[in-house]
Amino acid sequence: MASRQREKLQRVRTRRNCRRLWVRLTSAECPRFAAESKTGKFLASSQLPLTLTWAITIHKSQELALERVVIELGLKTFSLGLSFVAMSRVKKLSGLTFKTEFAITWLQKPSSQMQEAMQRDIQHRED
Repeated sequence: MASRQREKLQRVRTRRNCRRLWVRLTSAECPRFAAESKTGKFLASSQLPLTLTWAITIHKSQELALERVVIELGLKTFSLGLSFVAMSRVKKLSGLTFKTEFAITWLQKPSSQMQEAMQRDIQHRED
């Protein structure tokens, strides 16, 4: 990992399974607790704010209404309607973020040749 990237990340260990993860540090203020023990030693603890995130496929996101969505589409998006489904999951436009470059052609109606190919594929699956 490049040192430039490492500056923004910190390695932490989870309590549940002791896995070591890289987490991105934010500019949020971390609460710090300090106390003096009975033996006279000074004890201190800092708490890092973590943001819980999760990822799902576009197919699994159908019928969901989400506050914020980060979409990563690429040239391998195999269905033209898939892009629309991904974008339509977010409640407000301000909650929509694209991780990769987006092409407006992904929302346009497929050509007649593509429609025929899709129809043949549907028929093939039904047989």
